[in-house]
Amino acid sequence: MNKFIIALFAILSIQFLGAARDPMRLTHGPMLGNPTSDSVRVWGRTSDPGEFSVRYGTVEGKLDQVSEPTTTRISNDNTGYAILRNLKPDQTYHYQ
Repeated sequence: MNKFIIALFAILSIQFLGAARDPMRLTHGPMLGNPTSDSVRVWGRTSDPGEFSVRYGTVEGKLDQVSEPTTTRISNDNTGYAILRNLKPDQTYHYQ
């Protein structure tokens, strides 16, 4: 009986702790890299495995484009990168 109670307590504790966690967030980055004539990669690391995408645009405060989502995985240290495509040369872009 004691083993059953301990096991039940452990299961309930794990479920409670999982529910109390903060939502996934960006912990490192964004960092830009691998630029080409019309694209750039935006690297990031998240607190937990999951998806992120990058909002961007040519007018600050009006980020009207969104990258394809990318998935971070624990096997890759929760890191990933999104690719911003079809960028125009000599144009300033803002991103989030």
